[in-house]
Amino acid sequence: NKENVYGVQFHPEKSSKKGLHVLSNFVRICK
Repeated sequence: NKENVYGVQFHPEKSSKKGLHVLSNFVRICK
């Protein structure tokens, strides 16, 4: 479910390394 991925992406402060990894994946998906 893509909505779950977006939800995690908005809370990177909960896990910095995981958050940054998700953020980079999110950016890659958006391109």
